[in-house]
Amino acid sequence: YSIGSVALTVLTSRELIRLSRSADVSSYRFFSHFSGNQRNSVSTEAETKNVILQQQKNMFIVVAICTLSHVVKALHQMSWVFIAAFRLSSWNSFVKDSYAYPHYLATYTTSITLVIFSSKIRDLLLSRGGAKEKPVVSTLLT
Repeated sequence: YSIGSVALTVLTSRELIRLSRSADVSSYRFFSHFSGNQRNSVSTEAETKNVILQQQKNMFIVVAICTLSHVVKALHQMSWVFIAAFRLSSWNSFVKDSYAYPHYLATYTTSITLVIFSSKIRDLLLSRGGAKEKPVVSTLLT
């Protein structure tokens, strides 16, 4: 799971960099070809692309942090296998006592990261009267 997640996260980062570069180039091309009222509609399109790109960056950050926390937990679990295979009983108590740290890191990283990077989730958590509209999963990271 962790190896696949790391590979997909790396591929996603490369695609996000490519999209970022193409959005910068395409917005420059749009503005250079239009003038007057046409430029306003083109600037709205460029702003929309920038908002979408920012949402994608935020989602990538959340996924990258979650992947990293799961890799830490996987390394901790692999250390248990290593210790058992080589009968390193002196390390057994250390690994057993440190189980809570990688476990809770992997468990709560997603929730904490979403609260940090999503203004909608923060608003839902801090609102006293409840949500005025139902959140849409695809737009939670705005």
